[in-house]
Amino acid sequence: MAASRLYSAIELQSRIRELIKLAKEQGYLTFDDLNEALPEGITDADELDLILTRLRRLEIDIIEASEVDRYKDGKKDTEEELEEEERPEAKVDILDDPVRMYLKQMGQVPLLTREQEVEISKRIEEAEDMVLKHINRFGFIAQAHLDLATKLIEGRERFDRVILDKKIESRERYMKNLPRLCKQVEQLSASITRQFCEVSRNSLKKRPPKLRALQR
Repeated sequence: MAASRLYSAIELQSRIRELIKLAKEQGYLTFDDLNEALPEGITDADELDLILTRLRRLEIDIIEASEVDRYKDGKKDTEEELEEEERPEAKVDILDDPVRMYLKQMGQVPLLTREQEVEISKRIEEAEDMVLKHINRFGFIAQAHLDLATKLIEGRERFDRVILDKKIESRERYMKNLPRLCKQVEQLSASITRQFCEVSRNSLKKRPPKLRALQR
């Protein structure tokens, strides 16, 4: 899930950078430009408002497609007026706004290719799998899993806080099989504990008597 979320964030940043680049070329953005550039999954009003705010902080004008010609004429007149009157304070304003400065610099950073984005996502997923593999080697992990499963069965833990729906076929089937899986884990854990104790006893017997006496 983390890799998937990161992949979506990377894609969104790439699209925003493309919009910034387009705005520099055109001198503006239209709402049609936004609709074409942003991922289809971006539908939340708050998220869209945040994107618009970020673009406007870079002093990017966002207009309707029908207003393009009128905007260009007005922009031309404004630029001619600005040529006659220097405004050094504008640069100071940009430097005084860290967020605006960051977004401006972000637009100058080379974009990742889709292949690079996918490669980064794969590396993150592989790293997560490796971490889980190492964590599951600890002796206390089996009991920790059982404790969490018991909370799920007894309704003391929320399902969506523990299990990823996209990793299972259905919640009902998962919860139906969970008690049986817990029983199997308990049996395996008990068997491993017995074998570990047996190995420890045999190892102790093979040690020199003086060393065994010290360990007692």
